[in-house]
Amino acid sequence: MPFKLFSNGSVLTANDVNTYMMNQQVMVFADAAERDEQITNPVHGMFAFLKNVNYLTFYDSTNWRRF
Repeated sequence: MPFKLFSNGSVLTANDVNTYMMNQQVMVFADAAERDEQITNPVHGMFAFLKNVNYLTFYDSTNWRRF
């Protein structure tokens, strides 16, 4: 997964949004069941916030873990 650190004043292009920003986000779900329904093929390093328990989870290549 590509990564780019954006700095203040840098130009944000459509390519930056498609390549970097779409992969550098924290997704928000009502609960783990909704997360698992929506993310059928998680990849290492994904983050997801669960509103029902109010915590952040991450995918470690095998399981979703509390961050």
